[in-house]
Amino acid sequence: MAEARYLVRALEGRLAGVARVPYLPVLRAVKGPDEALEYKDVRAAAQKLRRTMEGK
Repeated sequence: MAEARYLVRALEGRLAGVARVPYLPVLRAVKGPDEALEYKDVRAAAQKLRRTMEGK
């Protein structure tokens, strides 16, 4: 986990932006985005990510 944090900090200055999303274990078990969006926590994270990307 520390390696991931270091990588994000190292790259943040070189990227247009960094969006942080929670770890969602269910994403390991689904076969695609349609199936993933059947889960409430995935839908909530997707909506939050969309708002962040759109600058709202």
